[in-house]
Amino acid sequence: MRALYQVAQEYTGYDTYLVIGGNLLTLSLREMLELHYRTGKPVIAAYTLRDVREASRYGVIESTVDGTIARLVEKPRNPKSNLIAACCYALPAATPKLLEEYLEAEGKPDAPGYFIEWLVHREQTLAYRFKGIWYDIGTPRA
Repeated sequence: MRALYQVAQEYTGYDTYLVIGGNLLTLSLREMLELHYRTGKPVIAAYTLRDVREASRYGVIESTVDGTIARLVEKPRNPKSNLIAACCYALPAATPKLLEEYLEAEGKPDAPGYFIEWLVHREQTLAYRFKGIWYDIGTPRA
């Protein structure tokens, strides 16, 4: 039996998934997608917060090498960086299969940042740094 993601991909013909979470942001989706299409790699929008203490609420990109995310930690107690994953992702066609593996490994189904943390450990993932506006609008406080 074919998996649902295989049926969906054959039906739609899509080779890229664009995921945008509860954010208000200004960035060039064109540039971000061009990076994804040029490399074929997952691309994560990366935003620099003013205060590193605020980063503990997000996926923290602890290090990059030439734009490749070397380490990403979701909601760390003591963030080592103020560069965060802004819940805007350009993901390749194989992502649903990876998502299925993640969920079978008992990954959290309702928190996409943990999937991205898992993905960074398995696939070369790129950071698309942007300087526009970013607000997390996923909480009443925000």
